Amino acid sequence: IISCAALAPFGHGERTVVDKDVRDTWEVEPSKLSFSNPEWEEFLTKTVCPEVCKSLGVPVGECPPKMELYKLLLYEQGSHFLPHQDTQKADGMFATVIIILPSPYTGGQVVVSHAATTKTLDFSEKSLLSTAALAWYTDEYEKGSECDIIAYLLDHEYSAANLKEGLDSLKGVDAHRVTLLGPIAEQLGFVVGLASL
Repeated sequence: IISCAALAPFGHGERTVVDKDVRDTWEVEPSKLSFSNPEWEEFLTKTVCPEVCKSLGVPVGECPPKMELYKLLLYEQGSHFLPHQDTQKADGMFATVIIILPSPYTGGQVVVSHAATTKTLDFSEKSLLSTAALAWYTDEYEKGSECDIIAYLLDHEYSAANLKEGLDSLKGVDAHRVTLLGPIAEQLGFVVGLASL
């Protein structure tokens, strides 16, 4: 595999550099990869993507997010990548998904941190026969610009007269959603209101 690979670079400010003291990993570009398993795409779209979205709190709806292969990484014995924060690699990207393919290994723990919490994940015990997926938000998603207004389309249509009655005029699932949303919005400094668009 290494004969098809190159040393993996990393972003340093505005530049992309290779420095084995920071990142000692091989990478293979997607154009050099193919998956022979006929169930691979279905595994990604029907298992990994829905589970990732559920874990990250991303609604799937009728148009689920698209997963796009960025590269294959190969970690040899002693390989490492110092703590870092992933950045957006494509327009609309909001998360990174790492899939650890079945292969026998020991060590290779993944250390993830958020706020003051650090967790070490070890997949080596079942690595020969298991595939593992990890996901987290990219920094671009977390650093997104602040919202002044968030609009959500309700399920029912309401007349101007209904809207003048305020939140009490809402029906069914609309009433339920707004009841749940009110305290959260207040806590975050937002005001829930009704408008005709």
